[in-house]
Amino acid sequence: MLFKQVAGNNNIKEILIQQVQKNRVSHAQLFFGPEGSGCLAMALAFARYICCHQKQENDSCGACSSCIKFDKLVHPDFHMVFPVNSRNSASKITTCDELLTDWRSMLLNHPYFNLFDWLKSLGIENKQGNISAEEGTNIIRKLNLTTYEGGYKIMLIWLPECMHPTTANRLLKILEEPPEKTVFILVTESPEQLLSTIKSRVQAIRFRPLSQSEMSFFLQNELELSQEKSEGVAALSDGNLNLAIKLAQEDSFIKKDIADFLDWMRICYSLNIPKLLEWVNNMSELGRENQKNFISRTLQFLRQALLLNLKLPGLVNLSEEEKAQLIKFSPFVHAFNSDDMYEALDKAYYALERNAHAKMLFLNLSFKIGRLLNRRVNKQVA
Repeated sequence: MLFKQVAGNNNIKEILIQQVQKNRVSHAQLFFGPEGSGCLAMALAFARYICCHQKQENDSCGACSSCIKFDKLVHPDFHMVFPVNSRNSASKITTCDELLTDWRSMLLNHPYFNLFDWLKSLGIENKQGNISAEEGTNIIRKLNLTTYEGGYKIMLIWLPECMHPTTANRLLKILEEPPEKTVFILVTESPEQLLSTIKSRVQAIRFRPLSQSEMSFFLQNELELSQEKSEGVAALSDGNLNLAIKLAQEDSFIKKDIADFLDWMRICYSLNIPKLLEWVNNMSELGRENQKNFISRTLQFLRQALLLNLKLPGLVNLSEEEKAQLIKFSPFVHAFNSDDMYEALDKAYYALERNAHAKMLFLNLSFKIGRLLNRRVNKQVA
């Protein structure tokens, strides 16, 4: 991954390039931003630039021995840590080294993925990814080794909020006083979940959501989409390049999401108990990351429905066909219930991250959404 291949955030590229050129690379950095903003892709480009033997003014050379190794992510001084889990009960996987081949393949094919995409690629999307206590021992061991090529040792940790508390605490000392020429790059979408003692030891760099023009440019150049289609996909993606890539590759992706959302809204509104119990049972079997994705998409569709109700279709990032799916539902989302629905869904998402009981959570959430959908427009909020 070269800087020129990373979508958007050009100001951050300049900051990172200047760090290297002036020999002022911070030993511990935290890249954080919303899903699809390119934090992981930027971390790969930054690591490559640090190690490059023939650095150009604005990018790695792409031809030296270091860059050739980075082409396949096999540079011996570049270490990567990421959430893992076992594929089945017979094979217990506790460290990243056991899944490095899968991880490299995922990164090389599509570096804008999220945790659910990664776990789904392993066939374990119903499980939680975690960075084990054993991994903490491996990190310290690897960083205490002599560098193979005499330059920097780089430790990339993707989603450090998934670290076991023992691992997080074990890293505190080495984060504060790392071996010479050692760089930590932590990449997260949820910095608020990190220990304050870790956040205090890193230099934080915030990534913003990508603009429509940045996404459109990327889709045209990297996926070879037409200008018309790339602009349409970018408009639907709300700054999330991961979502934009999925939409570009699967036209029916968002249609199915809207259909699933509307099915749930109908069940909640009608309070059809048999159907509701069946829906809750099915949702509880999907796994935490699937459930979190569903809630995130529900929040997006409720906001779009409110905009349609307010007669602001120009602000709705959906195609005309998709708007038509939501427009009949839009009168049920209004000023007297929308804030309460957003709050209920936000709380449910937060509870899922903390391993709430899925059946109880979705049953209670469905009852609350049902009551709010039945709230009359002229009824004052208590």
